[in-house]
Amino acid sequence: MQGINDVMFVFAIKNEEGLWEVQEPVTLGDIIDGEIEFQFENGDTLPLHDIDWSNIEIKMSIIPYKVVEKEKA
Repeated sequence: MQGINDVMFVFAIKNEEGLWEVQEPVTLGDIIDGEIEFQFENGDTLPLHDIDWSNIEIKMSIIPYKVVEKEKA
């Protein structure tokens, strides 16, 4: 079974120059808590809760969860 912080997401946001900037991976727990702030190469930041979803181009990918077996003692 997966935990809420086992699911990771990567966002790509189109900047003012029309280039895609890939953000650091975040967990589902981070998204729920709303503690995400995207960082851009020009030094600007954009908190997740301030995104105008109708006026920004954003893509998201889910990083597949990999189950790791515990070593047998």
